[in-house]
Amino acid sequence: MLVQVLHPPRPRASTNIESKWNRVAFHHCEFAKVWNPTGDLGNIGRYHCSPDDLHLLGTALATGTSKISLVESPEILECLTRAPKVEIEMLHLQQTLLTTLDCERLSGLVQRCGSLKHLELDLCDLEEPQILVESIGNAIHLQDLLLTRGYSDANASTRLSQDAHDMVMRLLHNPQNRLQKLSLLGLGLADHHLMSIVDRLPTSRIEVFD
Repeated sequence: MLVQVLHPPRPRASTNIESKWNRVAFHHCEFAKVWNPTGDLGNIGRYHCSPDDLHLLGTALATGTSKISLVESPEILECLTRAPKVEIEMLHLQQTLLTTLDCERLSGLVQRCGSLKHLELDLCDLEEPQILVESIGNAIHLQDLLLTRGYSDANASTRLSQDAHDMVMRLLHNPQNRLQKLSLLGLGLADHHLMSIVDRLPTSRIEVFD
């Protein structure tokens, strides 16, 4: 049923414009798990999906919505990253823990989704955030980038701040980047990292920096 709701309707003949859902949010979503016929059929029959179901869901999300917000829903992100074609404009991830493989999938999505304009990430949720340094750094289509850092120990904080700095500097050094808003909330950037970013702002398109 969810796939049928999300699936974009046919374009109207008079305008030839496809309608999309403006925004779809998933909170603590656990239904998108692969069906295991050898498991507990009582629970699996109610809460688990077949691989075909997940493929259809990912495709519907990727082409039928403009903005996607995920809170503690890594399985939904996996569905989205597996879609052959992704046309979303915004992706917001919060408290969605991503494994190394998930980070690789997200990196691929950021690279190939040229329509993605707004990206929000908590770097503490990423097992290997450095995997995203190159993909975000090359994502010249991004207009709004928000990177945050939840709770982490001192060593992790230093590493995450370095990763965030590398992502941003790589993007700002590309003259084709379209970034207009940059938010680095709670990252605790070292002074020299912050200054190197600030030095690039006058020659960038950034209108808002916080």
